[in-house]
Amino acid sequence: MAGLSRIIAKELGDMLGTTVSTKADDTVEALGEVPVKGIVSNNEYENILRSADTIDNIKDWKTSVKATVAEQRKITNLSPVERTPELEVSAIKLIKDKSITREQHLEEVNKFKPITEWDNLPSDPSDKALVFSLNNLQREKGFFLLPEDVASKLGVNSAEIKEGSKILGRLDIPAYKDYDTWIVTNTVVGGKGSIYSKSLHYVSKKGEPVKFKAGQAQGERIGTGEDEKIGYANIVGFYKNSSPSKLREMANKYLKNPEWSQVGFDPRRTGAFYLRKENKIGGKVGDPIKEAEEVIQIGPLILAKNAIIDELYSGYFEGGLVKGLMSR
Repeated sequence: MAGLSRIIAKELGDMLGTTVSTKADDTVEALGEVPVKGIVSNNEYENILRSADTIDNIKDWKTSVKATVAEQRKITNLSPVERTPELEVSAIKLIKDKSITREQHLEEVNKFKPITEWDNLPSDPSDKALVFSLNNLQREKGFFLLPEDVASKLGVNSAEIKEGSKILGRLDIPAYKDYDTWIVTNTVVGGKGSIYSKSLHYVSKKGEPVKFKAGQAQGERIGTGEDEKIGYANIVGFYKNSSPSKLREMANKYLKNPEWSQVGFDPRRTGAFYLRKENKIGGKVGDPIKEAEEVIQIGPLILAKNAIIDELYSGYFEGGLVKGLMSR
């Protein structure tokens, strides 16, 4: 294991000086096309992470990958859980002091943590990364949307979700914080245990749309810096059985389709799910989203069909309506 860690570190060092495409904001911010000297390319970085899949011991895998991720973030100065002190101060002024308007807070968001869109699909984690990035209890008690033989080989339980089951989905924060592995965690209403996957397909049922839910009180605590970022917001819909490869095919097709909106969520910006780019019904970047007809989630990428803007949302309960106030 130590030998592989040295190899990975050497590969990172040897690759310095190449050009990179950075990720979307909530990840290590969108895989946009911004050249940055001294950083390895996305493909090279992913290949380095994948090289750890030769390690079968979970503890050694975690040690190796965590070191690699920490080194890359040190070089890029980008992290999906990085705090922005300026925005915490602004949120305190808005929520507690009531000394600024929401419009003024959003100006600070645009200045210090602007919203970007996805130009390409994020990469799927390997099967091993999907399992090894989680903690012991999650692996022992959880279920995985993996073929039964693959799950068995990795020592976990394969999941089965009944078509049309009501599900609540979100990202596992420790997995992407420490290992740059973007895992969709979901629970079935009325079911037992968490289910982990690379992607998820939510649809409407009997007139009930897919909904975006985020508790405002928790959002306030994270926005003001009182709490660390935790998984508390959910996408709520009905399960559609679609393979990861099929979902990637669909997402690639819909990424630039005007009927499909790119949606993000970051309580260190504001307390609601929001648009990443303008949509066909006149929604602006940053407008809050409350529901949609259908949603495809591939790790941090969320695509919502016929997304509906929450016209009455005021965010953090203060400062007036958010609609149309954010710009790219």
